[in-house]
Amino acid sequence: MYFIDETKFTVDLIVQRVLDTNLIPSLEMLKDDIEIVMVKLKKSGVSNLSDLRAALKTKAKLLKTSAELDINENYLQLLRREIEGWIAKVRKMDEFEWIDEETIKNLKKIGIEDSECAYRMLSTKKSIEKKSEESGVSEALLEEIHAISDLLRIRWLSPHFTRVLYESGYTISKIQKAEPHKLSDEIDTCNREKKYFKGIIGERDVRRIIFESQFV
Repeated sequence: MYFIDETKFTVDLIVQRVLDTNLIPSLEMLKDDIEIVMVKLKKSGVSNLSDLRAALKTKAKLLKTSAELDINENYLQLLRREIEGWIAKVRKMDEFEWIDEETIKNLKKIGIEDSECAYRMLSTKKSIEKKSEESGVSEALLEEIHAISDLLRIRWLSPHFTRVLYESGYTISKIQKAEPHKLSDEIDTCNREKKYFKGIIGERDVRRIIFESQFV
């Protein structure tokens, strides 16, 4: 599955993830009351991430939850902002800017319009061979697209940055076990050679990526 199974992401896991995450300053306050807030939500029937997203999905639902459970509205807005970031983003094939327009067009003709489609439709050697025949796109490029789409399930990653990880030989399982300093150096080395994006990714951001990869 491209997305995490929200029904298996329990209240306890939600609490632990918030407490363990290196939150940006504007969200740091979530840690102060997350356990108390989740106890209230659990008593109201929230048992997993899917339930929590549903309870906070719209402004009206969020306000209703706030009033009924006596939870600060601003706190719930920040909590919604954080948990929505846990859901993998779907990237359009047009965002894979290094792939030429004709190839993108051929991919779309066979139903591969975004990273979720690519992840799902190119999951086996047999499916890659079939889609290569149907589209005229090489198996090697389809394998690359699938690998990058897989990596894009990690929070924060863009197609260009993910390409650096791919070129450096990283998969999700390798990122999960990576040493932050080593991964940071390899990203910087690859990007200086290939010039995929401007700037440098610091070790603190790399630590965030390694942490987020644990939840894919």
